[in-house]
Amino acid sequence: MRLTASSNVDVSPEELFTIAADLRNLPVWWIEHLSATVTTPAHRARDAAYEVRYRLPIGLVVSATCTVVAVRAPRSITYIWDGRGIRMAVGQSFLPARNGCRTTLVADLAVSSWLRPLSGVIARVMGATLGEEMQRALATLAEVAAARAIVGRTPAAERAERPERGERRGGRGRAAPAVAAAEGEAGG
Repeated sequence: MRLTASSNVDVSPEELFTIAADLRNLPVWWIEHLSATVTTPAHRARDAAYEVRYRLPIGLVVSATCTVVAVRAPRSITYIWDGRGIRMAVGQSFLPARNGCRTTLVADLAVSSWLRPLSGVIARVMGATLGEEMQRALATLAEVAAARAIVGRTPAAERAERPERGERRGGRGRAAPAVAAAEGEAGG
């Protein structure tokens, strides 16, 4: 079974790829992934393996191994997700579009032989929910990438020096004199 989700994002393909290609970020943007840790570090992203915990639509949490099998920075990433008799080939592309990027997420779902008697049920449940889940994941990825792009455009030193809204440098904010006076009167 193949499921596809696409989205237009107002950030560059490079910015979006940077977040999505590091599978440790999966729990940030694809919330059904509860955790993702590197189990096999690699010099090339293509050889990395990750252990992920994933919440199935029925609420069951399973562990799976994600092995990156292809990376074409900043255009695409492909990995194999394998756990508890469920195997998915997941690919994501990042193509330049008008003011940003068009990203497409594709998942090919298969079940192992020991789950074959339940494959029809699994396919129906996953098919009914995974497409919507993937679309939500892309929307969240777009939000995360846009937020990082905005923060990244302001140099860190400038962010540290800039006072917060309603606050003066070295002071307690606009209300500081009134608060200090009130504290002085009350504390006596």
